[in-house]
Amino acid sequence: MQSGSDLQALNYSNFLKFIEQLGFNCLNRPPKDLSHRPAVESLKFLISVFENTTKEKGLSVMLYEVEGKETSGGDEENEEIKEMNKKVNEDPEFILPEGFVKVNERKPVYSYDLPDSMTEVLGEAKTVSLQVLDDFFAEILDFHFLEGRVTWDEKVSVKEAVPKITAPKRAAPALTYMKPV
Repeated sequence: MQSGSDLQALNYSNFLKFIEQLGFNCLNRPPKDLSHRPAVESLKFLISVFENTTKEKGLSVMLYEVEGKETSGGDEENEEIKEMNKKVNEDPEFILPEGFVKVNERKPVYSYDLPDSMTEVLGEAKTVSLQVLDDFFAEILDFHFLEGRVTWDEKVSVKEAVPKITAPKRAAPALTYMKPV
């Protein structure tokens, strides 16, 4: 963002940078300190705060739903989706019934361990000791001192389709029949 007086500085790419900084800066100290976790956790938490606040105000949360929605129906509806997920993972060309869509999901998978190259530098005994100590910290204090490495698990899942809502046609402005004076 260029200058404080430039109203056009917050374009889309700057907005993405702003949200990233907002998530990191707001969530790096108590009461919600996520500074010891990967940055993506801060962003996920920030977006969940936005979504929950929107729900509490009684506004639509469709903005937070991507290509599908979680089912809130009964167990049989969830069982139906579980069954379709199995079929889609076995056969990617499986045709879904109307009202359902295939969604590519990317979930972060965190590993808190040292890279293999560190074994050469530190030796196997120190590497294993550090990893065991990090596991103790995580289990007892819910804190990792080793930096988390993020990999992405990608899979196709089935979600209930979100109906497309079209904006109503706008009527002509009320004063269009008048000519300027």
